[in-house]
Amino acid sequence: MKKPLRKSSIYTIKGGYTYYQTYSFYGSTDGLKKKIQKSLGKGKTKTQLTNDKKEWDLYFNQVDKNYQNKNPFTKPPQPLTEICKRWIEENEKLVEIGDISKSTLRFNKENTTLFLRWYLSEYGNKQIHRITTKEIDEYRTYRRGLILSDNTISINLRSVRTFLKWCVKQSYIETSPFTSDINIPSYKRRTDEEIPMGDDWKKLYGFIEKSISYQPKGTKGEFKYNKFNENDWFKYVIYIMCNSGMRGGEVRILKWKKGKRDTTSQRNSYSYLNKDFSKIHIFFKGSYGEIPSTKKLQSLFKELNKTKGSDNYLFQSPITNEPYDKSIFNKMFRELMVSLGLVDDDDKPKYSPHSIRHSVVSDLIQKEVNIYNISKLLRHSDIRTTINIYSHLLPSDLEKTMEKIGG
Repeated sequence: MKKPLRKSSIYTIKGGYTYYQTYSFYGSTDGLKKKIQKSLGKGKTKTQLTNDKKEWDLYFNQVDKNYQNKNPFTKPPQPLTEICKRWIEENEKLVEIGDISKSTLRFNKENTTLFLRWYLSEYGNKQIHRITTKEIDEYRTYRRGLILSDNTISINLRSVRTFLKWCVKQSYIETSPFTSDINIPSYKRRTDEEIPMGDDWKKLYGFIEKSISYQPKGTKGEFKYNKFNENDWFKYVIYIMCNSGMRGGEVRILKWKKGKRDTTSQRNSYSYLNKDFSKIHIFFKGSYGEIPSTKKLQSLFKELNKTKGSDNYLFQSPITNEPYDKSIFNKMFRELMVSLGLVDDDDKPKYSPHSIRHSVVSDLIQKEVNIYNISKLLRHSDIRTTINIYSHLLPSDLEKTMEKIGG
């Protein structure tokens, strides 16, 4: 005998607002069905209302089935846009209590938004439980078609996977459509060609050194330097990176002194100077470390200190009173690469800001600095991490080693 269709209806009230109505075990505590009403909004077409009714019917059919199996849903279906909004709000709350860092918030927000924009253009604002594995794999194919790096695509997909895991945890969906069938590219280590070495490193480092003391003369003259000096904070960030091996993010958030919430018991990254500027304290990516300042850096810090005013950060935006945004920094770095001619055959920048850290290491290795000291400088918790990342740069003295056998 064919099962009867769900009894449900759509009605409109004064003002044109429409509602879906049915009876379901949803939220039931006494084993009896109760009346359920859901707002469908205003101004929808007949076709849209019919589709909405089908979606809700399917959902409550599943709710009632699961209830009878003692496994009820706890939340009704919601459109993808609404769930993405709640996901970001949840991340913002976690930042406030120190459970995740601001960089993680930005990371989750940017990558979830990329997926949301694509999905809306392809499938519209479907309810979250209607997303399929096939559709997510289509997103993977789309990102690969943009000729992005494997690392970028990997980040994009992992973010979507994390978002959908959260949806399962919050009971918006029963199981995640992001299955093991979706191929996430593995992370690829940087190659020598992606690290400024040799003449490229000399060109970059030499330019930064000169820019620190260069004073624009009000003429068109050396346009590269004039343009670079329009944003003093940027050249100082690059200068510190080149002379410390610090990550760009670590320098951008550098404070004059330790903040009240700057502790390793929370996840927000921070970095600050000690009183005499002789040491830099850094907590980044869940790892704490300290590095000494060189005389060059101490001299720079003392000079910047003369005009810091009430700023908390060395490089603080006068608009937000926060560190300058990463996207602004990255844009200026790309412009710097183009200005210096450090571009590939398509005239695109060959290097990223993070490659400066690798260049510092490469330069130290060429100068025969002990790998143990390099590991300490980079604040790696295990020297094997340093060796794994930079083993391809380490000199091979295998012939000399062989000569010592039996000697």
